[in-house]
Amino acid sequence: LYGIQRSILIDTLRDYAAKMGIEIEYGQRIDEERIEHLRKESDILVGADGANSVVRNRLKEYFKVHESVGGSAYIWLGNRSSLRAMKNLVKDYDGHPFIGILYPIGKDNCLIVECNKSSLTKFGLDKMLNASQNISNEGIDFLHNIFTDGHPKFKIHSVSSRWRQLQYIQCENLVHENVALIGEAAQTMSFHSGIGLIHAFNSGSHLAQSISSGAPLEISLANYAASVSGSLGDKWLASEGFRIGIDLILRDYHRLDAGYIGSILGGIKINDILKSSLSQRPSSILRLR
Repeated sequence: LYGIQRSILIDTLRDYAAKMGIEIEYGQRIDEERIEHLRKESDILVGADGANSVVRNRLKEYFKVHESVGGSAYIWLGNRSSLRAMKNLVKDYDGHPFIGILYPIGKDNCLIVECNKSSLTKFGLDKMLNASQNISNEGIDFLHNIFTDGHPKFKIHSVSSRWRQLQYIQCENLVHENVALIGEAAQTMSFHSGIGLIHAFNSGSHLAQSISSGAPLEISLANYAASVSGSLGDKWLASEGFRIGIDLILRDYHRLDAGYIGSILGGIKINDILKSSLSQRPSSILRLR
């Protein structure tokens, strides 16, 4: 997988929107009152505001939102290294596994570190914070020592980062009246799979095609929800497979051999892991059908 620097992507989309005559407003506060105003004043309101979507949360009872929290902790960091493709790493530190997911996004690449919550407390990482509760230089140095292997060109730095728990969102309904959800506002994707941006563009494309079909808006939105369900389900399966695989590594690290761990990180064992998991809890996928 290959990445693009976020600022370049935003600039490209903004320039294209301007050429298409789309007005972009900055510095606007989007709260529940604003959302209700936009719903009344607009033919359609698209919730494209990501995993922490204000639009979705305002109407969550209608979208039938299912939320769950992962058991591990993660943090987004910056990394300066020569990287051309996405890469997953597992490092053993004093018997505790630390997983690193590297994204190439430009001169400063992205490094996501994930570990068990018990590892945070074991090594005091949950206390290595600055006044803003972001990771401190001491915490950065600790992770740097784990992942660099003495490589002088592999430099980790903070981007006002803090430890968090993974939050997963599933919506039974993607449309309510004249409001439609796309991207991770509709369905969060595990960052291990590297398909979040693809998911966003794909669902946005489905919505655009449905609206431009010439059918009445109510039918167009219903067609969008129906057309995106299959694609969304496939991407969720891939994302869920990676998430389960990573949880397996963190939980059973000492019982898995290096080859099996590598096959999970490389996506080779994902289908087998996913089938095994869903056979034990089939209801987790039925909501998508």
